[in-house]
This record gives sequence, structure tokens and C-alpha cells, in this order.
Amino acid sequence: MKADATILGQVIISLGSIASVILTAQKFIKNIKAERDQENEKILQKAMDEIESAREMLEVKLDICFDEIDSLKELVEKDVENIREMYEKDIKNLNDKVNDLREEVRNQNNQILALLSKLISG
Repeated sequence: MKADATILGQVIISLGSIASVILTAQKFIKNIKAERDQENEKILQKAMDEIESAREMLEVKLDICFDEIDSLKELVEKDVENIREMYEKDIKNLNDKVNDLREEVRNQNNQILALLSKLISG
């Protein structure tokens, strides 16, 4: 019986040692997992910060592009208005010239009719 008690004692001590090793291994694995999770969180946060920084930079560039587009649009609108005014002036000048030519042709016709009338009557 004493031998059984000794063996039982040794088995209990061995089980205790095995349980202790298992608990230590579990703690070690838990610590490694926690460290890995922390490292992954740091990597994820760094990536998110870089994405946010890139997004902000792109928003600034986009705002600059929109400002340039608005500026170019204003320039084009001014150019179109200037061209429109220039063509309107040209059309008015041409219209005045046409009217002057009509008047000149009328005057010449009247002079020719007057000459013909003198020649016929005279």
C-alpha cells in the first residue's frame, strides 16, 4: 500500500507538472497571440493613417483642379463674349457698308437717269 501511495503521489506530482506545463504553454500562446494582435493593430492603424493622408492629399489636388477648371471656364466665357462682340461689330460694319453701297447705287442710277433725261430732252 505504501508503494501504491508513493506511485500515486508521483503520478499526482507528474500530473501537476504536466498541468503546469500546459498552463504555461497556454499563457505563452496567449501572450504571443496578444502581441501578434497588437502588431497587426499597429500595422492596420499605420495603413489607415496612410490611406487618410493620401485621401486628404487627393482632395487638395482635386480642389486645385476644380479651381483651375473654374478659372479656365471663366477665361473661355470671356473669350467667347469678346468674339461675339467682335462679330457683332463686324456684322454691323458690313451692314453699314451694304447700306452705303445701296445708297451709292441709287445715286448713280439717279445720275444716269438724269443724264439720260437730258440727252433725250436735249
